[in-house]
Amino acid sequence: MQNSLRLRARSCPRGFAPDLSGGLGVLFLLPALLLALAFPAHALNPSWPPGRNFDLSHWYLGLPDEDASSISYSRLKGGYTNANWFYTGTDGAMVFYTPVTGGTTPNSANPRTELREQINSGDNSPNWTYRGTHLLEAQCKILQVPSSGQFWIGQIHGYLNTAPVLCLLRYDNGFLQLQVRTNPAVSGSIYLPLTNVGLNQMISYRIQFSDGILTASANGATQRLDVAQLNPAWTNQNFYFKAGSYCDDHDGPDTEGSRVAFYQLTVTHSPYSVPAITLQPVSQAAAEGATVTFRTRAQSTGPLAFRWRKDGVNIPSATSSNLTFTNLTLAHAGQYSVTASNGAGTATSAAASLGIVVIKPPPVLAIQTGAGKVRLQWTAIPGGTYQVYARSELHEGGWSALPSPVVINGPLASCEDDVVSPQRFYRVTVE
Repeated sequence: MQNSLRLRARSCPRGFAPDLSGGLGVLFLLPALLLALAFPAHALNPSWPPGRNFDLSHWYLGLPDEDASSISYSRLKGGYTNANWFYTGTDGAMVFYTPVTGGTTPNSANPRTELREQINSGDNSPNWTYRGTHLLEAQCKILQVPSSGQFWIGQIHGYLNTAPVLCLLRYDNGFLQLQVRTNPAVSGSIYLPLTNVGLNQMISYRIQFSDGILTASANGATQRLDVAQLNPAWTNQNFYFKAGSYCDDHDGPDTEGSRVAFYQLTVTHSPYSVPAITLQPVSQAAAEGATVTFRTRAQSTGPLAFRWRKDGVNIPSATSSNLTFTNLTLAHAGQYSVTASNGAGTATSAAASLGIVVIKPPPVLAIQTGAGKVRLQWTAIPGGTYQVYARSELHEGGWSALPSPVVINGPLASCEDDVVSPQRFYRVTVE
């Protein structure tokens, strides 16, 4: 089951005070898969309002006007735009601008122009819990910063009780970091570094919360934190996502503020945890004709689908946790990996190599003669069953198998021949 949604976020107050008032949130029971999409299915059109370029049916917009007004999903869907604070850029992006002089919500000292997620359009009460997997993905560019050099472009906000902010993706003078509140009842944060970001540089970021594990990434840099372990009180909260321009500054002229352009905004909810590979496939080598098995295990709260790949290409019908080959040939040699997927995401194993040992006549390391015998010695191949052949250069009948048994002693194998001749030739094969 999939539902198209759009979310909208209001700014959170300084010191993580709530920007929502009212009663307790309602625990939201997720269906098998709930999808909240806020990215266009088409090219961005500079002549369209944000609500036409983007599906905003499950968001509402908070403005930095004197009353810190809210714009409903229906108005956004109907084409709402504001030339100062919320509009379509010349490249079709959804632009949020927040002047430092903007109006604020009762519990915030700073203004914001943000979207706030609404699971049910027009209703703030249903929100999500720490169970399952909840993901905000976005692409944006920072166009303008206030004199403080600081503002937020994405966050997870609490809803119950004092409604504290759990985390914020914070821009601080050219650097992105993850700001996490350590206790829902007491102010105080930790700051985890992500990456350097310049003005007008494309940022691809993700904020994911899966069964108490918070993961944030920006342009490939990632931070991961066990929030439930950080403070168990977070497990009793309900949450929602926000995205936009929340200015961490409230002093200066009207022309000073934070401006950000969004090109993609996606929110996904699943009742399952993100898969994790718990047993990695192991590299191995085997002889032609042998049988090998790659094994893996993965962990998740939901059902898993496995898919094996060779050199990055899916192997048809290879959809179990183990992968077995019989009667190996050179074509089997390569790099193998497996993915484990469910509605919450996909985990990919490390690559394991499969090498095929081609059995050719092993090099003879030593030939010893004496007492009417020739003793051959060569490096043994583990598991090999050897047959030794000999022939005389003048013998036209070809190779003849030696009746003498092969003896394997540690890393070496050996065999004796009763015929001594300077023109006798030998070869060793594996049967």
